[in-house]
Order: sequence, then C-alpha cells, then structure tokens
Amino acid sequence: MHRALNLSDLGASFEEFSAAVAPLRKYPVFREKFGLTGGTEQSYAAGRDPRFSRTWTTSADRFLADVDVPVLALFGNRDIQVDWRQSVEVFRDVFAHSGNQAAKIKVFRNADHNLFDTRAEDAPPRFVSGYLATMAEWLQAHGFAQVP
Repeated sequence: MHRALNLSDLGASFEEFSAAVAPLRKYPVFREKFGLTGGTEQSYAAGRDPRFSRTWTTSADRFLADVDVPVLALFGNRDIQVDWRQSVEVFRDVFAHSGNQAAKIKVFRNADHNLFDTRAEDAPPRFVSGYLATMAEWLQAHGFAQVP
C-alpha cells in the first residue's frame, strides 16, 4: 500500500499504480473499505474517484469497528503528527463496543510518532525503551512469531 500511494503521489501511471496494488487484491479490506484496488485509468488520472479519496476522508472508527483480528496499537506521548490521545480514545471506544478482545493499546512515554526516544536528541534515533519487547511479546502471544 505504501509503495502504491508513493507512486500515486509521484504521478505514476495507472498501470504502475495497479501493479503496485495487485498483491493487495487478495485482501477484501483494501477494496471494500479503502477502495485502493479499484477504479479506472480515467478516475485515477482525474484523482476524483471517491474510492481513492475515501481512504483519507473517513473516520478511523468506521474501519476499526469491522476489525475482528488481533490488534496492537502503539502510540508515543510526544507524537506531533497525530493526536495520540484522541486516537487512543477512539480505539478504546470502538473495540469496547465491537467486542474485539484481542486489541491491545499502549502509549509509550517520551516516544514520537515513530516510537523513537525523544530524549536522545543528539544521538541516532533509537526506539523507546520497552517498544521492541512489547512487540515481540504481542507477536508471540498471538502466534505470529515463535520463541527460538
């Protein structure tokens, strides 16, 4: 998805965009919810196809309500790109109402949007303490990774 959206931003052809989203076609969510795997050459060129623009104009709670798989939502309390407080509130509310018991939400202190430690200003970026352990534990707990 990242590659397809980057290509689109760079003015790639519809064929290049379509090739980039081809692997996503097996996941209905990209067609039904995000509208990234549809459209025509004309709608892509015009940039007006609602299936493309819907991705950026629909509230996250609409998509999250349909998520019935394990979710790990991680936020940094020094994130200046998104309102992490609002995001956490939306995630908690939606998952409480949808009954998704496999959703975990965690906020890391002194972490930015990328979960890098904001206290290490003059050093190369490094993940905030606890991030990698949290990720590994969650992946193992849900059968996505095996302990060697």
